Amino acid sequence: MRSHSRIALVLSLGCGSTDAPAPKPAPAAQQPAPQTIPPQPQHPPPFKPPPAPGPEGSGAAMQDPTGFPPFHDWDAPPGPAITAKGSWSEPVLLTSKPGGGYRPQVAVGKDGTIHALYYERTDDGDLIRHRRSSDGVSWSDPLHLGHHDNRNWGPDIVARDDGSVVVVYDHALPDFRSRGFITQFNGESWSTPAPISPDNGGEVGSGHVAHGEADTLAYVFIGKQLGPQHRFKAFYRWFRDGAWGEIGQFTDGVQDAWHTNVERRPDGSMLAGWDVGQGGAKTQ
Repeated sequence: MRSHSRIALVLSLGCGSTDAPAPKPAPAAQQPAPQTIPPQPQHPPPFKPPPAPGPEGSGAAMQDPTGFPPFHDWDAPPGPAITAKGSWSEPVLLTSKPGGGYRPQVAVGKDGTIHALYYERTDDGDLIRHRRSSDGVSWSDPLHLGHHDNRNWGPDIVARDDGSVVVVYDHALPDFRSRGFITQFNGESWSTPAPISPDNGGEVGSGHVAHGEADTLAYVFIGKQLGPQHRFKAFYRWFRDGAWGEIGQFTDGVQDAWHTNVERRPDGSMLAGWDVGQGGAKTQ
């Protein structure tokens, strides 16, 4: 929100000779310097009821307008033209219209299997798909994972040393309440999704996962209560020795936290990061 300043003009009225010199006019208030960057859309934007789900819908329409700025409907920032691809191979198309593929993720298993992950926009909601390949050219048919309805967003994937694959994602209801879930692939099928964030009527986002030694997992995410008066905080949670620990907190919630991420270092330690500030504006 923008802060507003006011200029107060105080007049002093006194009695005395009428020959007193006329008061000097008050100096004109200084005008603020013109902005040097284009103004950003305001946060939060006006509420608009979401349309029926389907491939033609906007992602912003399914996101809490009091919590998330409408990133999906903003123009991409300008940047330099892409003139070369380096040594990358030719791209292989994994999805088709109208459902498409959103938030693609990739991980490589210990045996060299490539696991690709994305969500598809369908009439039932945004649903997650998983495909596998041994050479990056020929791919398995899409396999469903996660919930079968509503919004399954932000999937993140890691391949463990034991050959299993772990995915975390956010599942949101039509009223914008959402929770983080985890599911695991044993080489044949995906497990039933299990919740790993609080059931407190709030919303979550930016869930990411990294694997450590043995069965250790580090899970990071942002969360808050519904409503524009609340701010997103960055949280973390450890999985060790077959059980999830208590939820810890990175930030204080004075400003929104965004884009939590976590990665494993070569020595097995974890490195987490996030940014803080109003979405779409200056963050740090």
